[in-house]
Amino acid sequence: MKSTLLSGRRWSVWPWDRARLVLFTIGAALLMPMVLAAPRPELATLFPQQAEILLGDGVSTGDASAEGESTDAGSIGAGSTDADSRRGGLTRLVLPTEVVRAVRPDLSDLRVFDGQGRQVPYLVDAGGTRAELREEVAAVVLEVARRTTKEASEGVTGRDRAPAIWREVYEIEVPSLKPAVGSWDLVFEASRRSFVRRLVVESLDRAGTPRVLVPEASLFRLQSPLREKRRVSLPPLGGNIHRLRVILEGEEGSYLDPKIRFLSRQGFDARLLASSELHELGRKTTEGQTVIELERPRGLVADRLRLVTTTEAFHRQVAVWDEGPGSTDGVLGKEACFRVLGSTAVEGLEIELSPSRGDRLRVVIADGDSPPLENLSFLAEVRQPALIFSLPAVASGEVVGTLRFGGGRAFRPQYDVAALLPPVGQEVTGDRAEVARRLYDPRELQEARLGEAESNPSFDPAPILAFAQRPGAVLDARPYRLRRRFQARPSPEGLVRLLLSVEDLAEARPDLADIRILGDEDKQWAYLLERAGARETRSLALLETETKDGRSVYRIGLPAEDVTLTRVTLSFPEPFFDREFSLVGVHEKERRTLVKGRLERRIGDPRPVVVPFQATRLDALELSIVDGDDAPLDLATVDARLPVAELFFAGPEGNYTLLLGNPEDSQPRYELERVRDVVLAVASGDAVVSPLQENPSFRSHSRLGTVKGAQQILLWGALGAAVLLLTFLTFRLARKEEG
Repeated sequence: MKSTLLSGRRWSVWPWDRARLVLFTIGAALLMPMVLAAPRPELATLFPQQAEILLGDGVSTGDASAEGESTDAGSIGAGSTDADSRRGGLTRLVLPTEVVRAVRPDLSDLRVFDGQGRQVPYLVDAGGTRAELREEVAAVVLEVARRTTKEASEGVTGRDRAPAIWREVYEIEVPSLKPAVGSWDLVFEASRRSFVRRLVVESLDRAGTPRVLVPEASLFRLQSPLREKRRVSLPPLGGNIHRLRVILEGEEGSYLDPKIRFLSRQGFDARLLASSELHELGRKTTEGQTVIELERPRGLVADRLRLVTTTEAFHRQVAVWDEGPGSTDGVLGKEACFRVLGSTAVEGLEIELSPSRGDRLRVVIADGDSPPLENLSFLAEVRQPALIFSLPAVASGEVVGTLRFGGGRAFRPQYDVAALLPPVGQEVTGDRAEVARRLYDPRELQEARLGEAESNPSFDPAPILAFAQRPGAVLDARPYRLRRRFQARPSPEGLVRLLLSVEDLAEARPDLADIRILGDEDKQWAYLLERAGARETRSLALLETETKDGRSVYRIGLPAEDVTLTRVTLSFPEPFFDREFSLVGVHEKERRTLVKGRLERRIGDPRPVVVPFQATRLDALELSIVDGDDAPLDLATVDARLPVAELFFAGPEGNYTLLLGNPEDSQPRYELERVRDVVLAVASGDAVVSPLQENPSFRSHSRLGTVKGAQQILLWGALGAAVLLLTFLTFRLARKEEG
C-alpha cells in the first residue's frame, strides 16, 4: 500500500519571501551580539501582551472547514471529550483576530510557554492549508472473462442492426488493509482516447454468492468537450467480502482492458475565516467613481475584502490597490460586486485579494451614473493561522500554557518541529505521510483557545534599538546646498522613518550618496536607505495643448526636473475613444519615446487610462494623440506614480536636519548597514518635515577641503602651471626669432 499526502498552502499572512527570511535569521543570530555587546534579554520580556492557553470549548475543524464561514473563535479541532482532553498529544490553537493584528505578518513575535515558563516549540499552519491524504493499492486481478454478444439487441424492434456489446468481467482481490480515512474508490486507467462504459460492481463472499455493491454507473472519456469520469465510490467493505466482480459493457468495437486500482482520498481544509472591519481614512467621489482609502493594520493581510452596504440592488466593478510604503505594483483584486433582493437575496460582495504589503488599501468603485453605494463599509476576511504544539495533558477548561505576543522585537524561531509539515505542493509517503495526517486530521488534535489578552508584567519597554541611538562623526554642513528640517517621532523600538520626496530625489545625486542626517553638535546620524521602498502619486500640470493636422499634442510638466516615473494615469470625460498615441519623455533636452500604441476606452468603462512604462528619469512629458477627423480629446487630469526612497535611522525624539546637494560627496559608510535586517525588522515612527530650502551655511569653496576638492585644486594647478610654462616658452622663442 502506498500512502501519500499532498499539501498546497497559501502563505497569505507572510508577505516576506523566503530569501529575506533567511537573511533576517542570519542577521539576528550572528550580527546582533556583535553590535549589542550586552547580555541577551530574557525571551519573556520581549512581548507586551499575553493570554492564557486553555483546552476545550473550541470549534471543530469539521464545522469550520466550509469556504466562507467566519468566526473569531480561538480554537480548532475535533469535538473531544473531557477524557480525551487529558490524554496530551498535539494541540491546535487558532490565533484570534486581535492577536493577528498585534503581531508581525510573519508571526515572528509570538511564543508559547508552558506552566514552568519554558519555551514550547510549535509549527505554524498559515490558515489556508489544503492537504489531501491519498492511499492507493493496485488491484490484483484473479479472473478475467470476455465475450462479444448481440443478445441484448436480438428480437428488439429497431435494434436488428445494433452494434455488438463488448462485455468484460474482472474478479479482483479486496485489499487486506482498510484505508486510514474514508472508504475505497475504484479507479480505471485506460489508453483509449474516448470511451463510454456501463459499470456494475458486485461483491462475492467465500461461497461465491454475489451481492450488488454498485448497481449501475458509467465510465466515460469524451474529447469534445473534454470530459471524463474514471472513478466510482464503493461502500465500506465488510470482512465477509472475499472478492469484487467488476462488469464493464460497451459498444465501441473493442474491449477497454483497463488497469484497476483502489484509491482512498480525504482532504483537510482548515479555512477558518475571521472578519475585521477596516478603518476608513478618506473618501472621494468624482467622475462616476468612488475612491475609498482604508487603513490596513500591519499584521492583517486580507484574503478577501467584503462590501457592506444597505443598497438593495446594484452591479458595480470594484478594484482594490495596494498603497503606502512597500506597496506592490498592480491591482490586488478586481471583481463585479452585485446584489438583487427578492424573496431571497442573491449577492456577490467579496473581492479575492493577493497579499498586500502597504499600510493602506485603495478601493475604486465604478458608479457610472448611479449614486454611490449607501452606508458603505468594508470587512477584511483573513484565514486565521494556527499553532500546533505539544503540551502536558490537563482537564478541559484548565490553563495549559501562556501565549506571549506583539512588540515586533523577537525573531522568527527555528524549531525542528516545523520540518514535520510536508513541503509545499509535494508528496510525502510512508511514515512522513502518517505524521502529516496527524497534523491535519482533527481527530488527532486537541482543542485549544485563548483567554483574555492582558499586559505582560515581564515586558521591558526600553527601545530595542537603544544600541544604535548614538550619533556619529562631526559633519561639515557647508558643502551641502540644500537642507530640510524635520522632527523625529521614533517608534517605541527607537526607529524613525523619513520619506524622501520627489523634490529631494531631484536635487540629490542619482545614487543618493550626498544624503546626510545632522543632529545636535553637528554630528551625523547613521541611516539605512531603501531606494524603492515607497511610491508617491502626484498630479501633473498640463502646460500646453496644440492641435494640428489631425493630431493633438499635450505638454505635461513634472513636479521637478530629473524625477523618475513609472506610469501616468490619464482622465478623459469622453465615454468612448480608440486612437493611436505616443508618450515621449524629455530629459536634459533629449527626447525619448517611452511607449506607443492605442489609447482605448470601451463603452460603459468609466476608469481612467493607465499608461505604464519602464522607470525613467525625466524633466517633462509630451503626449501625442492621433485624432483624425474626430474632435480632440479633453485631457482633464494627469496623475503620475513616482518611486521615492525611505531613510531609516535609530535616534531619540528631537529635531534633525536632512542635508543634500553635494555632487562631490562620496557614499557614506555606516556600521548600521551590517545589521540592516535586524533594524528594519521593528516598527518605525514617522518624521514631521519642513519644506526644502537653501542651506544658509552653504559655501561652495568649502568643497575644496574634501578629497575631490584637493584633486581639483591639483588639476587646476597643474593646468595653470602648464599654461604659464607654454607662455614663457612662446615669448622666449619669439625673442630668438627677432634676434
